Amino acid sequence: MIYRCAGDVRLPVRYLNTDAGALAYLPAGGKRLLFVSVMAASGVKYVAGNYIWWSKGKEAFLADKTQGDDAEPLLKDCKQIENW
Repeated sequence: MIYRCAGDVRLPVRYLNTDAGALAYLPAGGKRLLFVSVMAASGVKYVAGNYIWWSKGKEAFLADKTQGDDAEPLLKDCKQIENW
């Protein structure tokens, strides 16, 4: 899938569903990372090291949890614009 985020940033994300759980593969921190799904109150939350990719429906954001709970996401207002 392709997401368009604030600042007209386009972000390619591949989702993989396996018997072991759901995964997301996307660029963060200057490299492509494999994110693993974890429990979330709503939507689907994926974690890779200090990065969080949180999606709900066709919207998502990318955050760095080392920046603190009140920090702005690295990429916000991401909306799905294409399917692969």
